[in-house]
Amino acid sequence: MSTGAARGVGRFVNGESVYGTILTAGVVSGLSHWIADPAELLATAIGTVIVFWIAHAFAEIVGDRSPDVRKAVRGAVTRSTGMLWGLVPLTVILCVAMTGVMSVDASVYLEIGVSVVLLTVLGFFAAAPKTDRLWIRLLCGAGSGALGAVMILLKSLEH
Repeated sequence: MSTGAARGVGRFVNGESVYGTILTAGVVSGLSHWIADPAELLATAIGTVIVFWIAHAFAEIVGDRSPDVRKAVRGAVTRSTGMLWGLVPLTVILCVAMTGVMSVDASVYLEIGVSVVLLTVLGFFAAAPKTDRLWIRLLCGAGSGALGAVMILLKSLEH
């Protein structure tokens, strides 16, 4: 993978994007038991993830020991932004549900499925700089997707 491509992929393949994807899918899965309106579910999920994103960025700022506050804030916000990527598929899917094309239940199952696939892809690409062996990349992707599915289930049960 070229340096430019690796940098581009690196913006999306990071711990924050994995966490944001798991968080978003788990919140939607858990809240869907009580919220039947797709617009309300979307607004509540977005609000919840944004609160976690702010808390995550704030924690990084507080933990940063550099004397340059602007640099600390910029770095924390940049690194934490990956958490928001999990909202992209959710937003698209629930907007489709708002049109009546699919039920809320179907949209929630689709969103969870898309999240697991996304976690699988993230795991595959996270392994790419570490190994050239395709079978190891595939195994990392499968493991990431499976672990993500378990985490989403646990997050859903929490709510």
